[in-house]
Amino acid sequence: MNIDTQNMVLVEDVIKLQPEDFEFIELAKEAESFLKGHKWCKEVEKQWLAASWENLLAVFFFKIVPNSVDADEHVWVVVGDLPPAYIDIESAGNLTEAIQVYTEIMDDWVQHVKKGESIADCYPINVPPEKEYAEMLATRLNLIREHILNRNLTN
Repeated sequence: MNIDTQNMVLVEDVIKLQPEDFEFIELAKEAESFLKGHKWCKEVEKQWLAASWENLLAVFFFKIVPNSVDADEHVWVVVGDLPPAYIDIESAGNLTEAIQVYTEIMDDWVQHVKKGESIADCYPINVPPEKEYAEMLATRLNLIREHILNRNLTN
């Protein structure tokens, strides 16, 4: 699957144009570090900013050198004031789908925690599976749905 990067901006170009945007630079670094923290990612070749909304949410698109033939060469990474996640391009062929998939996988974790169910089959999130964290994440997911997805996000 080919992802159209025409409406995305290379992160290195954003940093050159706005070197004082420390919050953006930190989000970009967080996304790259998160991705490099997975054993299937040998190195990052390119990183694009697909979209961002202050510190609430930033979506990056990466071209990587995988460590395995089973790993994708392209992947979405979502970071911000919420748990980071990667999303493969088979699950999300564009920015809107990446955000939708993100909200779905995070909501799955939220629902399991609220019901007191095992999170063994959920996307791994680096916080304890406690209702307090589930409520905080649910609030952020609702903001994403109401203020980003429901505003006819286009690619």
